[in-house]
Amino acid sequence: MKVLHISYSDSNGGAAIGAYRLHHAMLHRGVDSSMLVAHKGKQDSSITSLDTESTKGRIRTGFSAAHDLRELYGVDGLPIRSINLHGLDIADIINRHPAEIVQLHWVANNTLKLSELPKITKPIVWKMPDMWAFCGGEHYIRHGDIERYKLGYDKTEPFNNEKIDVDRFIWEAKRKYYQELPLTITSPSLFLATAAHNSVLLKDYDAHVIPNPLPWDFLFGNVPSEEERQKIRRDLNLPENKLLVIFSAFSTKEQRKGYHHIEDMLTQHLPNLLSASKIAFLVCGAADNNVEQVAGYDVFKFEATNDTNKYKQFLRAADLLLFPSEMDSTAMVVQEALSQGLPAIVFDVGGLPELVSHKE
Repeated sequence: MKVLHISYSDSNGGAAIGAYRLHHAMLHRGVDSSMLVAHKGKQDSSITSLDTESTKGRIRTGFSAAHDLRELYGVDGLPIRSINLHGLDIADIINRHPAEIVQLHWVANNTLKLSELPKITKPIVWKMPDMWAFCGGEHYIRHGDIERYKLGYDKTEPFNNEKIDVDRFIWEAKRKYYQELPLTITSPSLFLATAAHNSVLLKDYDAHVIPNPLPWDFLFGNVPSEEERQKIRRDLNLPENKLLVIFSAFSTKEQRKGYHHIEDMLTQHLPNLLSASKIAFLVCGAADNNVEQVAGYDVFKFEATNDTNKYKQFLRAADLLLFPSEMDSTAMVVQEALSQGLPAIVFDVGGLPELVSHKE
């Protein structure tokens, strides 16, 4: 079997890492797998980049047009939105490829124009990393928000009183281009598969739950002993005699990931429960490497890294993972932490309860 994976990136963000891991899991299973990405970060001959000298102009034009459309929302601090009405014409590339199945991943941010979908002549499997496939421009609907994807964007009002309902405009384009696609949906979480089943756009397509694969070294590495943990902390210049709590996200600036909840906890709640002499915090995904104090608590900040071994060291140094995401389908960092014997605390939203058994 020959499979072609389409993704925005092979390394930039959790969805891209998940796509790359699935691609390599297939290769190890004997599948003739290859990958087509808008932004290539890995030196891997099985991956082809769409970002070439001949396409740079069209990529820039697509980004510019998408930026102009986002401005029409008229709302400050708008969560991430993807338009995908502009970009590259890649259906011909896909159709000429010898692959028998096309696997879509995170194809937002103009990776795959919506109008290109009905031009693809091969069976399509869409591995949804988030809710964008069946929403308007949004990648996630926050817990408690009206479920426009389920009710129909033509029957509901915008979330934040946007001046122009761009989400409905994109949703209507999806409804047009999704008609009679040779499409099968897969999801890493039951939550996301159920949401797709209940959506206006994807209710007529099959949706299957297939968990994200983890690399061999995550699954079969030993849980660190206390002696190993202390050595790792010394190597990273982290305190050896404190409870060390890790927060990890590709970017701490993305509000949905919830880093602001940790700051609130440090300044408003934790001083009444635990002294700064007993606990410290490790943040992976900060803007730069530094150490600061928040309400008297030491916060060790490290930039996000694509080095799996270094990232594993962060997990193996910690005692506890805090992942206060306000909505997620299935967080890879939670899977990774649990594989290293690290307990995780999450909100009861999205697919996170499928990963974390309460108080167990």
